[in-house]
Amino acid sequence: MSKITSRWADSTIVKTAQIDQPNGVAGLDGSGKIPTSLLPTSSMEYKGAWNANTNSPSLADGTGNAGDTYRVSVAGSQNLGSGSISFAIGDLVIYSGSVWQKTPADSSFLDKDTDDLPEGVTNLYFTENRVLNTILDGFTDADDSAVTDTDSVIDGIGKLQGQINSLTSVSFAEEVFTLSGGDITNGYVTLANTPIVASMVVFPDDGPVQRITSDYTVAGAVVTFAGDLATTLAASDVLIIKYAY
Repeated sequence: MSKITSRWADSTIVKTAQIDQPNGVAGLDGSGKIPTSLLPTSSMEYKGAWNANTNSPSLADGTGNAGDTYRVSVAGSQNLGSGSISFAIGDLVIYSGSVWQKTPADSSFLDKDTDDLPEGVTNLYFTENRVLNTILDGFTDADDSAVTDTDSVIDGIGKLQGQINSLTSVSFAEEVFTLSGGDITNGYVTLANTPIVASMVVFPDDGPVQRITSDYTVAGAVVTFAGDLATTLAASDVLIIKYAY
């Protein structure tokens, strides 16, 4: 029996009579939180937007928890039990524990934009001049592949510069082939270099008529005859192939 008496005398035990009582302890609601009714009026709980034109959600003096707070989303006038009050958008409506009271919005912050705010030191405003003068930190032109829609601006510029650099090493050549029977049988000629782009002019052996043709394919340095060209070429015809490499 002495053990039981000792346990009940322990100062760490909270008695039921002390819960929610002055100089006692605050009980918890079903969600494990202290009910707003037990908090001081200075403790505000934001409940959402309130339409002062239609009184939605419905507010009335004598109803609510102290500290309940709404922000006016639609202006209007309402008598919540203490006389008609005009509300503007942005006003706060706060329940004191007995009546709903208006706290006017701080008009110094209404209808403002970045033109009304001084620029800081670290987070600076976006300006066209600043973009144009941005340092290309991390720039490299080592990649000359195609620009894609997933590239950053600096990567895209780097790829374009890489492609330009590749073009600066382009050379041009012209090769003349007098076709042999073996060339006709093989169906191709081989250039001295691998072309980037090529054009071909045919001089038939049986007449002065020349023609520019696109009836060929290029793989590496090999130019293969195709289409009508493959069936009309004859030995001793002359091919002039101009290309860049």
